Parts: sequence; structure tokens; C-alpha cells
Amino acid sequence: MPDLDALLKASPDWARLDRRIAGKNLPQTLGCFLPATHWESFLGRVAARVLAGEEAVAAFSEGEAAHPDLLRYGTPDQPPGIEQCRPLGGDLSLAPVTASFRLGVVFCADRLSLPAANSLLKVAEEPPEHGKLLLLAERDALIPTLRSRLTPFFFSAPEAIPAAPYPDSEEAWLAFLERRSAPESNRRSASADLQEELQAWTRYCLEKGAYSQADTLNHLSEILSGIPLASSMATDLVALTLGEGLQLDSFFGPVREA
Repeated sequence: MPDLDALLKASPDWARLDRRIAGKNLPQTLGCFLPATHWESFLGRVAARVLAGEEAVAAFSEGEAAHPDLLRYGTPDQPPGIEQCRPLGGDLSLAPVTASFRLGVVFCADRLSLPAANSLLKVAEEPPEHGKLLLLAERDALIPTLRSRLTPFFFSAPEAIPAAPYPDSEEAWLAFLERRSAPESNRRSASADLQEELQAWTRYCLEKGAYSQADTLNHLSEILSGIPLASSMATDLVALTLGEGLQLDSFFGPVREA
């Protein structure tokens, strides 16, 4: 398994998340999907920057991240139960101690019991003014009502997503559309599958020096992460943009760096 630096460097979504952090535009509710072995290091890196500022990053250990405004629910080995999840909204609504907001972190979000997951729906949709919610999971398998309330970021092992060219002919696009119209039960979560396909295409473009195409792919990834589209609509948007030359800025505006 690659170390965290290699994992983040190989994942286009890290650049998206990094821009949001740098621009102080962190989503109110976000879901980060990556191997559990990296959760503590990843959390330490993110929490140091969003809660304590760049100058304090080095002060966070690579072990369990700690900060008075960092609230932890569950552990990397065990999801929180409903008794732990119920007070989360109230905890986040309290005034921050030293940071500009409080960050509630739910571990093993893809393994939450149904009652525990349902208890998070209200706070996930409308976090308190000075609160943000981070769900950590290995699989994109959250209950749909909770999944629809977050902005997702995917960090997959480099070897799991090799560079691959996107379709370059009408026949290839038709094959892409047919493949993605298969029942979701026969393949992985549709959103994660499409995001990883976009990452593979982006990596291919970067390796070939096709930076304009890579920017377009990153813009697509940003749109699909931020707007809850049905799988068929997301697939059509990808095909229209890359296969038919649809200008994304005409409908969604330019990529926001902050």
C-alpha cells in the first residue's frame, strides 16, 4: 500500500480539496473515501490546516490528531453507535475554542448502523454556523439520504487506477454509454466508478502533457462531486462534454480555485 503522500499526489481530488482549504471554502459536510490505514495521518494533515493554520501543521503528530475544536466519533476500527451520534449536532453548535469552527469527524461512516446514520441526517444537511462535518469511509456505501448531503472526495491507491485514455471515437463513446448503463448491482457504486474513470483519464492526459483536457476533466469531477446527478445524467454529461464538445462554463461557470 502506498504511503499517504503518494496516495494524495496520485489523486486529483486532493488538489480539489487543497484548493478549498487554501481558499477557506471547505464544504459544510464532506466525505473522504480512502484506506482506513491512512485515516489518522490524513485527519492530522487536514485538521492542522483548517483548525490551526499552516504554521501549526508540524505540531500535529502522525498519530491521533488532537485539537480542542476537533470532535471524534468512533475510531478507525469501530463506527460510532447511535448514542455517540445523537449529540453530534449539539456538540458542533457550541462556540469554537480557538479555531473559526468546530470539526466533527465520524469514522467508519460506511459501516454506520441505520439508526446511527439516520441520526446524522439533519446535521449533515444543515450543520451549525460554526460547525463542519467530515465523514471518513473506505467504501462509497453510505445510505443514499446521507450520501446526498455531502461533498465527496476520493483518494484511491495509484495502482488501483492506472492511467487510461478516454474514448476517441463515436463507436468508443457508444460502448462507454452501453457499459455504464449496466445495472448498478453488477458493478461498484456508480458515482465512485465514474469518478475513478475520470481520474484515470486525467492521469493519462497529464502524462501526455494534454493539460487543457486534464483541466476539463478536473472541472467535470468538481461538478459531479458538487451536484447530485443521477448516474445516467452524469454519464451523459461526461459524453457530451468530452465527445461532443459541450462547453461546461456556459452552464456551470469556470472552475473555482477558492
